[in-house]
Amino acid sequence: MLFSERQACTGRLSAMPPAEKCALAGSGLLLALALPPWPWAPLVFLAALAAALLWARLSAKLFLGWLGLAFGFLASGSMALALSLSPDFPWLTLSADGILEAGRTGLRAMAASAWMIWLALTTQVA
Repeated sequence: MLFSERQACTGRLSAMPPAEKCALAGSGLLLALALPPWPWAPLVFLAALAAALLWARLSAKLFLGWLGLAFGFLASGSMALALSLSPDFPWLTLSADGILEAGRTGLRAMAASAWMIWLALTTQVA
């Protein structure tokens, strides 16, 4: 059994029905994607962090470790959004609009990922 699965089986929210967890995480995901990214995405992220560390009492090392993996992926994807190609030299440049769009997309993805990781670490699979 994986440590994350053992955490879900013995955690504080192990008695909570999976449908309720899915509804809560789905609500957080919907808020992260539907509301404007600033200032709502950081607040949705903080709500997921509070739900994980304070309510579910997940291990901070476990939750932040999984978040670190997701954020590394998000950071590399955001770099691709910030760059723009042009037919003139230099062909690859940073675009002001691209940086703004990368920030917006990154904030939303960060908040949505936090809720999905919360769901994965608090819901039993077997």
